[in-house]
Amino acid sequence: MNHLLVVEDDPNTLTGLMELLGDEGYDVNGTMQGNDALEIAARKPVDMVLCDYNLPDVDGLRVCQRLRKIKPEAILFLTTASDCSILVDMARKAGVSKIFPKPINLTDLFDTLLGYASKAA
Repeated sequence: MNHLLVVEDDPNTLTGLMELLGDEGYDVNGTMQGNDALEIAARKPVDMVLCDYNLPDVDGLRVCQRLRKIKPEAILFLTTASDCSILVDMARKAGVSKIFPKPINLTDLFDTLLGYASKAA
């Protein structure tokens, strides 16, 4: 089973993603805070992370940089409503595999997660 951590500050989006991904067979944990995500990753299995860029306590790139140290094997994805082109280089340096623009295209998300999950299996 793939353990997925979703970090999203919008409660409706977080709940929706957790439900949809859970229905797809992922073991999903979620939080609305970047620092909480780091705590979850330190004590639970995490294979993949879907992290929003704009979080209330710390930006998603910083969360990804810290997650890379806590869970170096985890695959990191970033979501953003901002211009993705500005973030590409910084995200790559933080270890992010892909940036999903918001609103998230669910078909693209599911295909990407499935592709990375099958590579890890």
